[in-house]
Amino acid sequence: MKLIADSGSTKTDWVLLDDKGVVFEKKTRGYNPNHSGVDVLEDIVKNELDCRCDVADIKELWFYGAGCSDAEETRKVYDCLTMLFPKTTVYVEEDTLAACHALFGDEAGVACILGTGANASLYDGKNILSEPPSLGFILGDDGSGSYIGRNLIRHYVYNTMPQHIRKDFDFDFPDFIQKIYHGDTPAKHIASYAKFVDSHIDDPFIHDLVYDCFKSYVDNFLGYFADARKMKIAFVGSIAFSLQDILRECLTDNGYNLVKVLKSPHDAMIQYHLKH
Repeated sequence: MKLIADSGSTKTDWVLLDDKGVVFEKKTRGYNPNHSGVDVLEDIVKNELDCRCDVADIKELWFYGAGCSDAEETRKVYDCLTMLFPKTTVYVEEDTLAACHALFGDEAGVACILGTGANASLYDGKNILSEPPSLGFILGDDGSGSYIGRNLIRHYVYNTMPQHIRKDFDFDFPDFIQKIYHGDTPAKHIASYAKFVDSHIDDPFIHDLVYDCFKSYVDNFLGYFADARKMKIAFVGSIAFSLQDILRECLTDNGYNLVKVLKSPHDAMIQYHLKH
């Protein structure tokens, strides 16, 4: 059997496969080694996963994780998982490779992630050739949930948000500061404010704010690849999916060929692993 984990900062989707298909599925807390120690991952596996099978029967574990591009952090995740699954061949890959497998399979393209965070990968159908350096939610993640949330909060705090929008925006400044500086998942908390745009997306102020956030992504992530306008572009992630009309508008305006938007890599990744 093969266990697959697609782990972001917010949640992790686990799928257990055999030769016939899906045996078991489970959602747990997210895990990012840049934000939390491996003790959090160990706790998730021991107390939330519950594979309902003998772990010795799991021959392969593919852990696609946000934050697993750094060699040192990847080694920590690998060591933790091999301790928990001692008879299993463990592969730890960055979450961008999961996006590549789900969006393009064995074809080439630029695979993009827009969820709590953001990333992009130039993919040749087998390997990731190039990626923009990750600056994290503090300096980067353009277009993501945390980026949109940050911009909403700035407009609110600096009183540049229109009053008819401002009165609907539920924001407690002391609570926000507490969760950002002392909470376990600051990026997730900032990204939670991005949900506000869904109910106000027809307002010109919100539309333009989201468009500008996506334009920053286009400029800094897609613009990182010299030939991106000649390639197929595809997105995966909750932000890309829920705001895909504005995303498509932004990419079209800037000369990019958007071919696919998925909310989650889940189903397509299962098909990839059943095939491979």
